[in-house]
Amino acid sequence: GVDPSMCVLPSYMVYWRDPGPDCGVRPPLYCRPTASAPRKYVTFEPDQGGWNNIRMAAEAVMVFAMATGRTLVLPPPMRMYLLNKNKKPVDNKSEFATFFHLERLHDVLDMVTMKQFFQESTIPPPPNGVGLWKHLSQRAHVGVYAPSRKFAAYGYDWSLASSSDHRDCPVRPSAFGALWHGSKAGRLKRFTLGRRSPYTYNAQLHEHPVIHFPGNYSGSTRMLVHFYAWNFFQDPAADRFYKRVMRDRVRYRDEIFCAAAAMVKHLVGEAKKQPGEVTGYAAFHIRRGDFQFKAVRIPIADVLKHTEDLLRPGQLVYIATDVKDFSEFEPFTSKYDVRFFRPVADAAGLHFVDSGEPPSGPEAARVLNLNHIGMIEQVVCANAEVFVGTPFSTFTGYITRLRGYAPDKRNDSFYYMPNRKYAMRRSELSSPLWAREFGIAWQGIDE
Repeated sequence: GVDPSMCVLPSYMVYWRDPGPDCGVRPPLYCRPTASAPRKYVTFEPDQGGWNNIRMAAEAVMVFAMATGRTLVLPPPMRMYLLNKNKKPVDNKSEFATFFHLERLHDVLDMVTMKQFFQESTIPPPPNGVGLWKHLSQRAHVGVYAPSRKFAAYGYDWSLASSSDHRDCPVRPSAFGALWHGSKAGRLKRFTLGRRSPYTYNAQLHEHPVIHFPGNYSGSTRMLVHFYAWNFFQDPAADRFYKRVMRDRVRYRDEIFCAAAAMVKHLVGEAKKQPGEVTGYAAFHIRRGDFQFKAVRIPIADVLKHTEDLLRPGQLVYIATDVKDFSEFEPFTSKYDVRFFRPVADAAGLHFVDSGEPPSGPEAARVLNLNHIGMIEQVVCANAEVFVGTPFSTFTGYITRLRGYAPDKRNDSFYYMPNRKYAMRRSELSSPLWAREFGIAWQGIDE
């Protein structure tokens, strides 16, 4: 859970479960490194897009590393696209620990820093004049990972997974298993979407000491895909396990959830809940800015026209947006009680690193890294009674997954484009795989 010294979350915000029996479970391919069989690694370059593309690709690689028993090498701190809101340049260097409590994964995933990797592995640091990612692409194994054409597939029997008595390396060839064919391969056939083929993880692939995932825009290697749409487990028990791990362990840091909780509590207090409602407010994500999909940039009046049947008269509506001129939202403000991030954050008592001398003592927990704002807004939107998002936005997509995880099954989300309004009700995978989340990420994973 969240550190109680920072805040106490309302029960409806807590979607993760106590890992319980999942603690310490390792896949059939995990073994203890020895002098003659040293550990094997996965390195990855963060995606070059925005945060939710970065997060999505990292999740897919995390599951690959866990599923193959490899050690994940964490990228060094770096500037990430659009995460440049803090005044001091040094505060805009981010790593994955800036957004997630990675220590929650330590019993199911071995991780090292890039510095440790170069000290331990057979690959030396890059020479002067050679970039880190180019160096790794040249020295490590790089496969054809294109999610539109390939997916990772694991044929092992999950009953061989263990939380104790790990065997010494190397892994026995029989542990890899084999993919089924014919009448037993229904799940595999559906996963192909009729055109993808499995990138089967076998003993030959396992021989590579280091497997690297580039983060550039190459069509053959870019990992713009959800972890559950690229990692296929023949044994459904393994599939459910890794979906639970990602729900229960890979979640935003406590300070992000605590800031969002303060805002949610404020909105709930203002929302005039109706009988049967959990939080009472509605939320929209309306993306403009540098968004490449111009067809979804319809007039705000049309956004409302296509969605007002989802709202009750005068309802409190929270709008997460990159639009700077709020007068554009006059169609909403003339009919609804509309709120935006900064006024709600101020009313909730949050502080920002750009707002003067930071507070001390217990109030220090409310001092925000400005690069956390997008994540905070995702959690605020995820806890709305009704959510309407932007088609093709991975920011919107993650909100819908958080809603799917919610304990009150708050998983009915909508788009404001009429031809896609109810698209998020379809649970099975469809193309393009990155464009939205799918119900198979959360449905039935605790069985």
